[in-house]
Amino acid sequence: MKILFTPAAEKQFSDVIAFIHDDNPAAAYAFREKAEKILRRLEKFPKSGRSLPDFPELPHREVIVSPYRFFYKIQEEIVWIVAVWHCSRDVKIRWTESEGKTKYDKIQEQIGDYGDLRWLRKAKKGE
Repeated sequence: MKILFTPAAEKQFSDVIAFIHDDNPAAAYAFREKAEKILRRLEKFPKSGRSLPDFPELPHREVIVSPYRFFYKIQEEIVWIVAVWHCSRDVKIRWTESEGKTKYDKIQEQIGDYGDLRWLRKAKKGE
């Protein structure tokens, strides 16, 4: 399996590293090393992350690199990291049925680019 970040998740991860680095460069380096070690585990064991406790019916999974949650989805031979959120961020969603959106639609909107598969097609073509 290959581990890749969506554009949105890559930016989120970079922002986290920059935020930590502003306060403590050594901690930023340590966090990045820890995240890379945990994410590399997904190459051999892609289902080792847990299903989303908030939305167990969704195909996404997560691994925790405290205090951040790395959301991912397995697509063929690729583990796509689709979002990186602080653990304090509330993923509970409120909406009414009159909005015409399912729970899946709403979490996809919050997770980001994964709902738009144009980036996936480009990645497969090597663009």
